[in-house]
Amino acid sequence: MAYLPHRRVRFRRTLEIPDRPHGRQRGSILILTTLSLVLLLGMAGLALDLGHAYVNKTRLQNALDAVALSAAISLNRFNDVIVAENAGIATFGEFEAADGNSELTAIADADLIFEFSDTLIPFTPGAVDPRFVRVRVDNFALQSWLVQVLGVDDKAVAAAAVSGPVPLQTVCNIAPLMVCVGTEADGSVDDDCSNGNCFGYNTETEIVLKTNARTARAGDWKVGPGNFQLIRLEGARGGNDIRHALAGGYENCIEDGDTIRTEPGNTVGPTVQGINTRLGEYSGSPALAELYPPDLVSDIRAAGVVPSATAIFPQYLQAYADEAFDHPDGEPERRILAVPFGDCTTSIRGAGTLPLRGLGCFFLTRKTSQQGSKQEIYGELIDRCEAKGRPNPSAASLAGPYKIVLFKNPAGTDS
Repeated sequence: MAYLPHRRVRFRRTLEIPDRPHGRQRGSILILTTLSLVLLLGMAGLALDLGHAYVNKTRLQNALDAVALSAAISLNRFNDVIVAENAGIATFGEFEAADGNSELTAIADADLIFEFSDTLIPFTPGAVDPRFVRVRVDNFALQSWLVQVLGVDDKAVAAAAVSGPVPLQTVCNIAPLMVCVGTEADGSVDDDCSNGNCFGYNTETEIVLKTNARTARAGDWKVGPGNFQLIRLEGARGGNDIRHALAGGYENCIEDGDTIRTEPGNTVGPTVQGINTRLGEYSGSPALAELYPPDLVSDIRAAGVVPSATAIFPQYLQAYADEAFDHPDGEPERRILAVPFGDCTTSIRGAGTLPLRGLGCFFLTRKTSQQGSKQEIYGELIDRCEAKGRPNPSAASLAGPYKIVLFKNPAGTDS
């Protein structure tokens, strides 16, 4: 029997592995991935669209702030809510045309809601003598972008702004003239200035703001011998400084409790030349035209209005409302002066000081006249005028010089 060599035999075990559900697993991963992408896009869209809304909310607020200021200026100048609304709408149009504000064009004029009140707090729309303006947009719809994947098709923002006058405690662009306080029949002085009478002067009545040299020398001195109601200018060196100051270059400030320093001398020529620049006349000093443009309305006759014997100021305002400007390149309200009232009961010879009793507003009714040494400035008392200075929020009356400012919206947090 033949011998066969031993051979190792290897056995292989075959393991049977059951089939796995590959298709269902791939489907779950796809769903999770899709949901994650939607969520990520939604979060990115939310951040993008919130930023978009914030930017346009800011643009809208800036626009409404300017609209409220413009409307309040017009309201307090003309006392006409229609004129105020038109001024505000025109200002909004300028904002729409500015770079970066193209989306504001979606806001129609009718979307600008104007409300007027005679008081700030409470702000009561529909007042009889309004001084304050609130303008608002309640629903400025903005298109959504990536956030649409979350089902949000649009978004909206709202804004409001409130503006109006605040009385001034310090006034920094007065005319360097002083009007002596007048008294009532009983000897009292009315300093309220909100009822058509102010320190002894009535509205709609023309008066002489600067002493006539002839009557003064006859003994009718308002302040005292040698004084013609001019205010001393710090650092002034003669008639040229007075000319510029009366033309509008006087920037010193005066406030409650101050005294008025008088400047003796009549300085007829410089006074006439300075004041009359406000009414478009530059005889003797043509170089002043570049520094001190005239009022937009220097002659109401150019607007087709025949001046009345009294109450010229309402006709002047009507010319403004009609935009009947004989100097369209001029500046508004150059014929309106903030003037200090001084207590002239104590006569002063030459330079001196007088107590300041208050500040009022006068409208230049006509050009300053001059006949030799006789020279007069004519004005009409008005109840209020816009000026530069430091506000006095605690003042009880809004009469006299004021400043237009933005206020916090009493009905919200805007402005």
